[in-house]
Amino acid sequence: MPRGARIQPLPWPEVLFYRTVHISAVVYITWLVYSASREYDGALNIYAFERGWWWIGADKDVSNYEWHYFYKWFWVILPFYVGHFALSKIIEWNFVWMKRWVDLAYSGGVLLYLMGWQTILLFLGHCLAMYIVSFTRSFFICWIASLCLLMTLNIEFTYSLMQDWCCKDQDGKFYLLVYTLALTHLRYSSFCLEKCLPEVKGQSPSRKDNDKIKSDNTGPQQKDPHHEEEPLGTQVCGEGFVDLLFYVFYLPLFFTGPLLTFNFFRKQMNSPSSPGSKKTRPLLIGVARVLFWGMANEFLLHFLYFNAIQQNGALMQRLDLWTLAGVGYWSGQFFMNKYTVLYGVPASLARLENLDPPQGPRCVAYIYTYSEMWKYFDRGMYSFIKRYIFFPLGGSQGGVLRQTAASVACFTFVYLWHGSEYYVFLWTLFNFVGVVLERIAAVILDVPVVYNTERRYLSKEWIRRLHGFLAVPLFLMSAITAFCFFGGSSVGFIFYSRYISSGNFQALGTVYAILYCCVQSSMEIKENLYTSEKIKVS
Repeated sequence: MPRGARIQPLPWPEVLFYRTVHISAVVYITWLVYSASREYDGALNIYAFERGWWWIGADKDVSNYEWHYFYKWFWVILPFYVGHFALSKIIEWNFVWMKRWVDLAYSGGVLLYLMGWQTILLFLGHCLAMYIVSFTRSFFICWIASLCLLMTLNIEFTYSLMQDWCCKDQDGKFYLLVYTLALTHLRYSSFCLEKCLPEVKGQSPSRKDNDKIKSDNTGPQQKDPHHEEEPLGTQVCGEGFVDLLFYVFYLPLFFTGPLLTFNFFRKQMNSPSSPGSKKTRPLLIGVARVLFWGMANEFLLHFLYFNAIQQNGALMQRLDLWTLAGVGYWSGQFFMNKYTVLYGVPASLARLENLDPPQGPRCVAYIYTYSEMWKYFDRGMYSFIKRYIFFPLGGSQGGVLRQTAASVACFTFVYLWHGSEYYVFLWTLFNFVGVVLERIAAVILDVPVVYNTERRYLSKEWIRRLHGFLAVPLFLMSAITAFCFFGGSSVGFIFYSRYISSGNFQALGTVYAILYCCVQSSMEIKENLYTSEKIKVS
């Protein structure tokens, strides 16, 4: 669909047909994954399972290390979160001017206890190095320093050096160090790059670009909670080194995010507190939602062993195409649910302190374009790369060539930040290609000759059908590259070889038809969401 175009409604029987196919396909492949989990239980890695909930009587798949680790970790840090909240409220009511000092002392003590002095010293070294570089007020030099520090997580020598010095043989502790250091890198980079933005003359985010971020994050015509007006409350956070540490080590968002860039963090910290009664109900709903998805994920892993199955390459080659589709589908849904929880728990705690972290990921089941996946999955990362990479390199106002070059820079950073491994390279490469192709298609559809020809010979309903049909190849490519990211390059190659390069045109045609129905169903959901958001605003 052209940019800014509303989705044309289709006759309700046709929409019902699309939704029926969509739902039926999901139910069918879910049943097949469940059956395969029971049938091949003995062929899967025994270390991928542990004893499940006693009342279910089934083993639980624990082969997704990230989920298994942080699900246990949240229970470890929960008492410290409670202590942070209680201390924060005492300070807020009595000594708000001391907030950054008390928060920093408490967070430092907690992190020292949980992670050790070597790890804290490593984090402080990164922060200090970047802070010193920021005195140059050079956006370019700050980025060079930021990338050099990021490469310490990608170079084998420095990686091993950190492991030997900080954690030695404690694999779980080193995993936490790498995970949190990567997030810390984004925060101290945001802090220091923010100081340099005014020096990038003529290249700071334009009003149109800022409006685009507002629309992406908050929906149509809503008031932007992240606008840059000067707050009227007590100045809790400034631009000194202590403020950098206060921002970087802010406990609720430290371990798993989501990322709140420094311009938003500072503005919200310095804003006067809003009455608690107005936010209690949505906050409780948000907490209940996060808890529900956390329990749903744990429940799901007792019955659907898609994580363990995709680690068995020989089994993946033997599965029928429908079951293979189910493994891919539930890998995506699980990934989305995982980050709904990993982002949702800390974000809920931060909202208790009147912060407004980015919302969690949208449901991937109705996202069928690359651009929307990038906008609405990790909104904090999207905000970071837009503000500090895409806009300074020209943004949407820089012409096609500069916009493409800016996109290359964005995806290069995403590749380095996620870890310079082959499967990450494939994932970022095809995501870049997908975003560029979507942009080219949008430009072509906006060309007057094409636009007028479509409307001369096709009705609005048939235009929507045509656009949905043309969206399927990119949708299929995005799914396969996502499977590569979830399970590694070998898993992505299995999906590619089984569905694309096998020469089975009947299977490919069936996949195309079902994905077309899914795209049309997703279009309808997207339009309904737009309408409901518009009603809320009005």
